[in-house]
Amino acid sequence: MYQKKNRTKELARRTFVYTLMTLSLIILLTFLTFRMLGYTFDPNTKELQQTGLVQYESHPGGALVYVDDMELRRTPTKSTVLPGKHTFSMKLDKYEPWQKTLNIKSDTVTNLNYARLIPTKRETTEVKTFDSLQSVSLSPAGNFLMGFGVKDKTPILTIGDIRDTNKDKEKFTEHALSTSVLAGYSLSSDNHTFTVSEWDRDSRYALVKHSYPTENNATGVQWLVFDRENPEKIIDVTAMTGFGIKQISFAGTGAHTAYALQETGELRRVDLDSSTISSPILTGVESFKLYGDDRLSYLAVIDGKKVAGIWKRDWKEPFVIGTFATNSTPVIRTSRYFNKDTVVLADGKNMTIYRGDISDSKDRQKEFLKTAKIIKTDNATTNVTMDNAGRFIVAQNGATLQTYDLERKELSSVFNIGVAQEVKWLDNFYIRSVSASGKMEIREFDGTNAHTLISVKPGLDSVLSSNQRYVYGLTTNASGKIVLSKMNMDNGSVGLFN
Repeated sequence: MYQKKNRTKELARRTFVYTLMTLSLIILLTFLTFRMLGYTFDPNTKELQQTGLVQYESHPGGALVYVDDMELRRTPTKSTVLPGKHTFSMKLDKYEPWQKTLNIKSDTVTNLNYARLIPTKRETTEVKTFDSLQSVSLSPAGNFLMGFGVKDKTPILTIGDIRDTNKDKEKFTEHALSTSVLAGYSLSSDNHTFTVSEWDRDSRYALVKHSYPTENNATGVQWLVFDRENPEKIIDVTAMTGFGIKQISFAGTGAHTAYALQETGELRRVDLDSSTISSPILTGVESFKLYGDDRLSYLAVIDGKKVAGIWKRDWKEPFVIGTFATNSTPVIRTSRYFNKDTVVLADGKNMTIYRGDISDSKDRQKEFLKTAKIIKTDNATTNVTMDNAGRFIVAQNGATLQTYDLERKELSSVFNIGVAQEVKWLDNFYIRSVSASGKMEIREFDGTNAHTLISVKPGLDSVLSSNQRYVYGLTTNASGKIVLSKMNMDNGSVGLFN
């Protein structure tokens, strides 16, 4: 009898232990499953909520991350955040703090991997003074320079290699230009100007607009292609085509192909290698914007209407996106982001965004037009700019900007860059501009985290070096000579990882 009671107690104890272990395992597995799905307990609402994942990175790395003033870890890192509005900060000794307030949605990933920390102490070094140059251009990738001027009444070309940003490592070479290729030199050697209009994607070739005096005090225009690796080789595109060029742009990498818009409105493809010119691709064109190697957006006047459209190489007909009155001023741009084509058509305060696959098939074009999403901007749009990655669409009206983020599907508040100017990008997240006082300014795509950096004369260039350690800026000294300077973006202070 006594042994039977003991066996019953032992069986009950084991049953209780096994049940407790099973329940604990179930609870643990449930907890881990919910954690893996991004759920956490909100102590304020006493509810289980699905979080959003936020990933952090800074340039330079090692910055301490704060979420709503709560210290987290150093970059690179990540954390789960409850849905709602939060303030994120990154701080590093000897750098100005970075901060942004965002509305985090549940079951999403937000990448804050673009924070650029600016040194509190700006160290600027003069790299070179150009005694003979009248114009200088820095390549967009921040690795080369091309300048034009006159020395002893001879036109000269200066090539700069600024890939090595160490002290006194930038290299500059000067080359006399043969006047046999340059129009107008037989009439006069004075009043010739050379302006770099565009670099090719590899920063080897440059399209240059040469303006020169002609008879009757008129001004002629000659379009040339210069090769920084072979400065003696100059391609005279104007002579090759035999017509007046209103606008020209490289197609892709290298000086192999260009699209040229005649002053009479015909758009043609020019093979620079074989010196051949296509028949008119489009007619009545007012302006165009090339994207990549094979597609462009354009505005044209046809049959008394202004047409905004897209054309892709080998299409028989263009894809007309919109038709307007001839006195209207629409803006159209195209790009590609996350394996989808993007077309932006702005008219007044309406900015329509299309996302899909552009095609010359009429049926697929109808489907593409159905993707239209109308964004209402605060001001009428006069220009549209997109970053190289195609994520951000900047609507511009003079000095005021407003950005739509394709990834977050959000329109920023209006922000001001001080002076009406062409929007240029420091990288894929930061806009650069030049203030009225002659300073390079940078700010993020939505206008936040603005900083004043190096001196830059309005109308001259600035760029981030290819290794991202410096910004280069062009200005003039008291004698009016062009000066190239650089500012250190990395003072060597890097946070220790936890």
